[in-house]
Amino acid sequence: MQRHICFLVYPGFVLLDLSGPLEAFSNANRARPPGYRFTVASLEGGLISASSGLQVATEALQVVDQLERLRIESARPLVEDGLQTFEEIARCFGFGDADHMLRSFVRVVGRTPQELRRSARQAKGNGSGKNADPSPA
Repeated sequence: MQRHICFLVYPGFVLLDLSGPLEAFSNANRARPPGYRFTVASLEGGLISASSGLQVATEALQVVDQLERLRIESARPLVEDGLQTFEEIARCFGFGDADHMLRSFVRVVGRTPQELRRSARQAKGNGSGKNADPSPA
């Protein structure tokens, strides 16, 4: 099993103490124990600077995007069947509110929940759907 250890930095982060956690992280990365991957990541990727002027390259953080996609794909069957409100589904999958989940849903699925429910109902009407919503979206 591959383990990924990530030192995450945020916008405006400045490395003040290179002899602290980042040095330990860097040493672990050089040793590269089998089964481990070490990275320094930021939301956008790019360089971060230390107070000494030293710069460290970071990878763009993709974990957040992967987590969002996983949450939306896991929620999708519940959205299609329409037995719960969108607000209930959003809470169940850890979104702060339905609007936040709606934006994520459209970004990941490419359609609104209403469009997805409508196509699921049509598929069921054609005999090819399993989890269609019999009520209006």
